[in-house]
Amino acid sequence: MTNIPQDLLRELVVEEGLSDAELEALSLALDGKSPTEIKELLKIKSENAVQKKLGKIYAKFRISGKGPGKLPKLQKILTDRFQAKQGKKKVLISWYGSTGKFQAEGLKDILAHPQVEALLLDTDMSSGSVWFAEIEKALEGLDFGVICLPKGCSAHPEVNSATGYLFAKLQYFRLVHFSQEELTKSLLPFPKVDGTKEDDLAKLLNEIIGGELQEAKDWVNFKVSSSDRWEKVQEQEQSVADKSPNSSLILNAGLEIVKDNKCFHTNQIFQYLIINRLNNIDNQLEKVGSNGQAYSMPFELYPRYLTFLQQELTPSVKSVAIIENAESFWGNEEGDEVAKTANYDSERLFVFPDLASFKQSTKFLLEHASCYKVFVTTLDKYLPLAAEFSSRGELTQWQGNHFALPTKEYAIIQTSDEHRLLAWYHEDNSKSPRNKKVIQFSAKPEEINLYEQAFETIKNAQGVIQFSFDHRDCQEQISEKFEQIKQDFYEHRLYSSILAHPEQLLKDLHGVRNELIALQRKEEIIPTALKLVRERLHCQTAAIFLFHKDGRLHREGIQGVDIHSHPIDNKWFADESYAVGQSFTGKAALPKDDGYGEPQWTNDFDKEQLQNESSQKYSQKLGSKRCIIAVPLNGHNKTYGVIEVINKVDLKTGKPHPSCGFAREEIHWLSAIGSYVATAISNSRRNKQNQLYTDLLNCLVEPRQNPQEVYQKVTCRLCSPETAFKVCIIRVITKSEILEEVAKCKVEEINWEGRIHKQIKIGENFTSKAIKLRKPQIVPLISEQIDNFKNKKWVERYKFASFACFPLISQGEVLGTLSVYTGYKYDFHPSTQKFLEKVASLIAAFVQGLNIQGLNESPRALEGRKMVDEERKLNTKEKEQIHNTKLIEV
Repeated sequence: MTNIPQDLLRELVVEEGLSDAELEALSLALDGKSPTEIKELLKIKSENAVQKKLGKIYAKFRISGKGPGKLPKLQKILTDRFQAKQGKKKVLISWYGSTGKFQAEGLKDILAHPQVEALLLDTDMSSGSVWFAEIEKALEGLDFGVICLPKGCSAHPEVNSATGYLFAKLQYFRLVHFSQEELTKSLLPFPKVDGTKEDDLAKLLNEIIGGELQEAKDWVNFKVSSSDRWEKVQEQEQSVADKSPNSSLILNAGLEIVKDNKCFHTNQIFQYLIINRLNNIDNQLEKVGSNGQAYSMPFELYPRYLTFLQQELTPSVKSVAIIENAESFWGNEEGDEVAKTANYDSERLFVFPDLASFKQSTKFLLEHASCYKVFVTTLDKYLPLAAEFSSRGELTQWQGNHFALPTKEYAIIQTSDEHRLLAWYHEDNSKSPRNKKVIQFSAKPEEINLYEQAFETIKNAQGVIQFSFDHRDCQEQISEKFEQIKQDFYEHRLYSSILAHPEQLLKDLHGVRNELIALQRKEEIIPTALKLVRERLHCQTAAIFLFHKDGRLHREGIQGVDIHSHPIDNKWFADESYAVGQSFTGKAALPKDDGYGEPQWTNDFDKEQLQNESSQKYSQKLGSKRCIIAVPLNGHNKTYGVIEVINKVDLKTGKPHPSCGFAREEIHWLSAIGSYVATAISNSRRNKQNQLYTDLLNCLVEPRQNPQEVYQKVTCRLCSPETAFKVCIIRVITKSEILEEVAKCKVEEINWEGRIHKQIKIGENFTSKAIKLRKPQIVPLISEQIDNFKNKKWVERYKFASFACFPLISQGEVLGTLSVYTGYKYDFHPSTQKFLEKVASLIAAFVQGLNIQGLNESPRALEGRKMVDEERKLNTKEKEQIHNTKLIEV
């Protein structure tokens, strides 16, 4: 590896904390010294001691394994750190012809130094404008540039122009030539390196990385001696002209034609222009080759060639044209020629950036609509449709190919005898005016099928309008029809795109959040949220579903109007509920990889598979099921429920719009509202939880209470609607070291029948683990540990999903347990665990107080003492009455 000075080596290993002795041993090992040599140089007793010292070093670097492979791993770690500290030099290697490329690959291998990042250009210099386009992208961040010149290429114009260009662009530049032939006069002024001499190559490397020249010589010698590649590079005497693209038939034919042209030989600009054009044609044909299925040309030639094909073959064309993007020619003479020569069965979708540009294009749209079928839409409506298609599996499988088609602007050209061609643009055409703009033509049937399917889907989507009128109509009829189409288009634009009124939905989003967060009670949060959502999304209904103890989504509130525009009461379909993943609502709450639900939406709601009862009731109540959005209420720790909206409403009639759906931006807006609702509900539940804790605290510290009643109050409060628990049990350790139930509570649908209520010896069952380990025992999924439960059959009958048991600990002593069961899989997130631990601590303190007073008795003893207390009260009352009577007599 590169020789690293000891001071710098010390900096590289500072994290591992090596001692001075270990640093000396490491330095010698990296320098190639054997254990024997290290023993003698450092005066260590034995080679075994050297190996042990090196073993400790490997351990500090967390390098495991046996044998000689550990030192290279350590060298790699230190080399990477050294490079990161020094910084790599970026070197660009360009080449000419196939021999030049082979030599450039060899030079790249020579320069594969730890301090060098050598980049080999993909394009031959003979490619002309294509090479210049690629080199312009690659120049950023370069430190050094190199051109490989094989035999016989220095006289070519492309080499001269590329050399001058790189010399002007880069501060450090070298020509590397591999033959003894004399270079042309135009190349003599530039700095050169003889690629056949190791010393010259070492000087080149030393210029790049700096440092000692000897180190560069050692590296070059190592590279040349360890591979026969460089020998082959030097042996290759093949002339570049034999394999260069410049020797193609087209270039030779072109040069033959102008061989006697005086201007070609005397005017360098004229010569460069002709050669560059011939080379571009060469490159296009070379890419097609004998098996190619794609061809490219400058995109500005496309309307001319499309017109030519329509005149000669009369094909039908299905295309998408984004106005003011790549295809900006539709409003001029080229666009008129395309229209006049078009097959009447052709179909073209014009996509406008906004409604204003649509209105300004009336003239050319009318002319085109008289020649073939014309469809129109706006960019905000088209892009989501195109993005949805391009993300599908069938299409993305092509994106790894050289001629991948992740494009939004294309044309399918098809003749009557089923010959087809796909024309499309690179996405970069619309991103940067500096990029070379080309149009590609593909003959791959698979790709053509995919884009034809995309066109048919998008053409029939909502928000896409057809100019459907006969070109033979009189001018008045055309104008009247066009006005109607504009009106229809405007209405679609108004109802199906959020961008028609973005201010109404976005300007007050912050205010909506503040309004919801300020609410304290669930009974206030839900109706307020539903009202806000209906006002802004203009939906027929809005509803909120929350998880209950049974793990199902129960509807907590609904607002909207029925088929007759009458308000929908909360009592309608009052028992509406769904399991996770069930029906459309349940799908939104289905946990994904991150543990949270994700939004669901469709503008074909009537085609969705729904729960039968739900489908029938909503169809009857609303009249139709056209579109729906369901977004999860994702809080900090979990999904609390779902907020759902159904059907867009026509603002004029107040009834569901027959052809309008929800836009993607509305889904995003509703998702934001869902998170605000989740936060508000979470805050409300936290407040109730705090109140519950306060109530329990007051209950447990109140003096002169019956312990049995206190225990029962605690369990009942923990099973209240504010919690997720269906069963709560408190057990206390008696003097006989037995766990005895002192109180239990359940929700209404649970029955204690079949459950064993016996005393438990510590260590007998799963619950006692909490006592032994002195920490909570949580079972997220009971079914996986069902055999650990004494009441297995009872647990299975009521389908309890999760369980937790918290020890009652006071002043270091375990006094009992608090157990809870849930009806659905519950993760007992940190805030819940903290709450239950606080409750357990309160109960423990109460139990300890009873123990001190000697009042902590079994439930049977407590019941007996209660009867004695009542008898004493009666006796005391009778004595007081006798005493009062005597006082009256006196």
